[in-house]
Amino acid sequence: MVAGMDSASTLILIGAGLVLAAIAAASVSGRFGAPVLLVFLALGMLAGDEGPGNLAFERYDLAVLFGGLSLAVILFDGGARTSKRIFRLAAAPAVTLATLGVFITAGLTAALAVYLLDFSWTEGFLLGAIVSSTDAAAVFSLLGGRGLIVSPRVAATLEAESGMNDPVAVFLVLTLVGVLTGESPGGPAGWAVAIGWQLLGGAAFGAAGGFALLWAQKRLSVAAGLYPIFALAGGLTVFGLAQTLGASGFLAVYLAAVIYGNGAIREAETVRRALDGFAWLAQLGMFLMLGLLVFPSHLWAVAPAALGVAAFLILVARPVATVISLAFSKLNLREQAFVAWTGLRGATPVFLGVVPVLAGVENANLYFSIAFAVVLLSLTVQGWTAPAAARITGVQVHGGEPAKSHARGWRNPRLLAGGAGAAAVLAACLWIADTAQPARAVTATPQTVEELETVLARTTPGGAVLVDAFPPGLRTVDETERRKRLFLETVAPLIAAENARIAADRAEVMRLIEAESSGRTLTLNEQARRDLLAREYDAPYSDLPLLLNHVDGAPTSLALAQAVLATGWGGSDAAIDNNALFGRRPSADEDIDGEGDPGRFRTLRASVRDYLHTLNTAPAFQEFRDARAQQRILGAERLEARALAPYLAPYAESGEAYTDSLIALIEENDLTRFDTITAPAPARPLLPPTPQPAGA
Repeated sequence: MVAGMDSASTLILIGAGLVLAAIAAASVSGRFGAPVLLVFLALGMLAGDEGPGNLAFERYDLAVLFGGLSLAVILFDGGARTSKRIFRLAAAPAVTLATLGVFITAGLTAALAVYLLDFSWTEGFLLGAIVSSTDAAAVFSLLGGRGLIVSPRVAATLEAESGMNDPVAVFLVLTLVGVLTGESPGGPAGWAVAIGWQLLGGAAFGAAGGFALLWAQKRLSVAAGLYPIFALAGGLTVFGLAQTLGASGFLAVYLAAVIYGNGAIREAETVRRALDGFAWLAQLGMFLMLGLLVFPSHLWAVAPAALGVAAFLILVARPVATVISLAFSKLNLREQAFVAWTGLRGATPVFLGVVPVLAGVENANLYFSIAFAVVLLSLTVQGWTAPAAARITGVQVHGGEPAKSHARGWRNPRLLAGGAGAAAVLAACLWIADTAQPARAVTATPQTVEELETVLARTTPGGAVLVDAFPPGLRTVDETERRKRLFLETVAPLIAAENARIAADRAEVMRLIEAESSGRTLTLNEQARRDLLAREYDAPYSDLPLLLNHVDGAPTSLALAQAVLATGWGGSDAAIDNNALFGRRPSADEDIDGEGDPGRFRTLRASVRDYLHTLNTAPAFQEFRDARAQQRILGAERLEARALAPYLAPYAESGEAYTDSLIALIEENDLTRFDTITAPAPARPLLPPTPQPAGA
């Protein structure tokens, strides 16, 4: 009993301490204009499993429960503060943004995900749907908690949109998860019925619930402090009832609050102050919890892709969706520009990112981590710059009057400069996302044979200098032994570096297998790494032994022999002009580091990566992978090239003659001496140590 009380006391101490720390941090950060929700999120990450707080929290099911409850509280408070007149003014544009805008945003983001992440269209639409919804907590916090006052029509449009767009986003996410798990609604008709019930049912429950709350409170005679509790409990009852019956509880609780807040409320000032406090507590608790839930190391692993998705979402998808959705509204271009920029992502996308995890969808942690990274960037970039955007677009209100703008519409020089800057940022982010590679050793691109010899003689703390491309003069070197030496000393370190990278991945998979074999459930961070490795090596994420079969290198001597046959000791046009070492060309269907020219690899190392990726993923080399795995089972620390050579017959039309040539080259040139070359693996996020049983 005492132990249980101690445990409860510890939880209370930690929870209350985090809340106090969050409020204190928010007070300090406010001086710098930092979005308060970003502060809460960052504090949760610092307190989490990979932060100095080292608090382990991996309960996605509790996150869904608490997240849904918190969003309902926030929506009820926001709806209760929205006047009927302003709501009517903003209802039409908000509904359009909440429906058509969500579909457009999801579709455009899906197209980017298909291109950038090699997703299928279903997977792309799922990611697009997860990040398509603006967040009520973020929008209400920005417009209500930062002292930012904008024109009522714009504020109401943003607030109403964030309260209404959840049903469409939730429907899309649930439907697409159903498609991926084989449990989708019955065709287009089923989808139409489902989304119709979400919207119309939610609206009906909301309207009925709002009037019922007003009717019931007139018949109450209780202490003043109980009226806020009655109002919130009534709103949550509407939310729970709508959700239970398959309608949108988020839409229902928001509309119920609008009706209730515009009625005759008893102890109105007490109710409004209390609801505001409830909403702040919900926001604080929810964002702290979401911060605890995420693993920063995995955010770093998906950072390039997330950067591209976030930049595209902020600078392209949201503005395009806004312009199309509001084309026939009464909002002018300046107001539309602010609405486009202030479509903040917050808890809702993270909340929706949990759904694929709970459903066990492949790559679920990839969706979640990208959604979380998008939220971080949205709160940082859009949230921090919203006051400046309000001033630039002239929607900020001072003393009840709109701020004056020096130029109308898109003729405003600041808007033009901002548009140009946004385009530059988008281009930079997409370039980083498309080209980012793991950390490399020191590289060089010698222009002459003499420079090549100088480079090969150098060493660095990271090992040999890696050569990006052969100098054109290599093909004219007449001394056979000199050319052989230059070729082998150039290519062998590249093969060793890629083998080391794969060896690091293999070690991770082996640790995951060991964890599962011991009966331990993989942590969320481990599941995330597993999913990323499964995508990279084209293997099922649910079959770790099969994944391990795909994650291994090739003997350096064997790869060197193949490169010699393909390039004639580096003298071929393919090697000199196209950096192609193994008779292959970059393919758009492969994860290759190409550079616009479909016939040219960017570097020699990219060609090596393509070669090993082919051996590890192509069906034609399954026997090679099986033979390699058999050597590992028998305890081989170093793979035997001669034994594996016969399984490379599919690599060339000559078949057995090709493998005989490989073995002859290995023996005649003593290529096995290169099998002992080692190279440091590129930097990668480290998995946490495998937990040990108590008493171990």
